[in-house]
Amino acid sequence: RELAAWAGLERAPEAVQTARIPYRMPGVEGIADGTRCGVNWIHLRHPEFAERTVSENNPIRVFVTHTFSEDDDYLRVFEFLESMDRFYYVNVSKPEHIPDSGEPEAIKDELIAQIKESEAVIVLATHYWNKPDLIKFQMDVAEANEKPTIAIRPFGGMAESPPELVERANEHIEWNDREIADALRRQARLMDTARWDVIDFPGFEDATYGPRENKDD
Repeated sequence: RELAAWAGLERAPEAVQTARIPYRMPGVEGIADGTRCGVNWIHLRHPEFAERTVSENNPIRVFVTHTFSEDDDYLRVFEFLESMDRFYYVNVSKPEHIPDSGEPEAIKDELIAQIKESEAVIVLATHYWNKPDLIKFQMDVAEANEKPTIAIRPFGGMAESPPELVERANEHIEWNDREIADALRRQARLMDTARWDVIDFPGFEDATYGPRENKDD
C-alpha cells in the first residue's frame, strides 16, 4: 500500500502478473517490481545519474578488460555489439596505449584512466584465467570507482568461468549479442530489459473484440 501511495495509485495492483510501477520519493526515483503478494524489488535511480536512454548522442561508454593486446575475445566483444541494431556504445578501453616506460605504476595509471572513463566494465573470463593479477586489479579499479562489472564466460563452452569471478561480478553472462547489450543497458543505465513473449491461444475469446468468428461458418 505504501508503494501504491508513492506511485500515486489508490491501491496496490491486484494482478498476479508482475506490475512495474514508477517509484518516486524525495530525491529518489526508479521502478518498483511487485505482485499482489508484495514488492519483489525496487530499482532506484538518483536524479543526478546520466539520462538512461541509449542513443547515438548518448552512447554507453564501455571498458573491456585487456592485457594491452587485442586478442580474439577482446575483438569478439565488439563484433557482437556491432551486430546489434540501434545499440550505441563507445569503446574507452585502449590496449594499444602501452606506457613507454613499461613500469608497473605507469601501467596501473593508464588502466585507471581508461576505466574511469567507462560506465560499465566487461570482464573476459579468458583474461582472468591467463592474467589473474592484472584482471583483478582492473576489477579493483572498477569497484573503487563504482563501475559495474559484467563477466563473460570463456568462448566456445569448453571451460567454465572461475568461481571467484562469477561471485564478484555484478552479472555473469553467455556469449550472445543481445545478452551483452542488455547487460550493458542494465548495469550502465539501470534500464529494465525484460521482454514478454506474446502467446496466441487458438479459440481464446478476445476480451476487447469478443469471440473470434469461425470463417468456415
